[in-house]
Amino acid sequence: KYAVRLTASTDLGCKDSITKYINIIPPPLITVSPDTSVSQGYGVQLKASGGNLYIWEPSESLNKSGIPDPIASPLETTVFTVTGADTYGCTGTATVKVSVVKDFKLMVSNVLTPDGNGSNDTWYIENIETFDNAEVH
Repeated sequence: KYAVRLTASTDLGCKDSITKYINIIPPPLITVSPDTSVSQGYGVQLKASGGNLYIWEPSESLNKSGIPDPIASPLETTVFTVTGADTYGCTGTATVKVSVVKDFKLMVSNVLTPDGNGSNDTWYIENIETFDNAEVH
């Protein structure tokens, strides 16, 4: 609690004052999930709490930046900062580091039935697009 005092006076020397007490709300304590790692090209869920509204940055590798629990799919190690706001508009921040592991994790389809029925008609390598100069032999 803080006391705020207003004193007003006239040119003739008359004065009066009033004191009001105000509460200063501390910023919200924003907490996040611990630092983590993810295989290149895959996603990991981040989690924040302590606020009512959230903005994550950088937002480029997130599925949504304005939610408490986005999915991060960075192609390189990234430190994400979340700013959380409470009902009074006060803000707090926290960071989480997502380390990208270049373990060349790929999911290769092991079923191919090119019979035109729409199921397993093509061969697909999940996550190959995240690796530059990938070649299949």
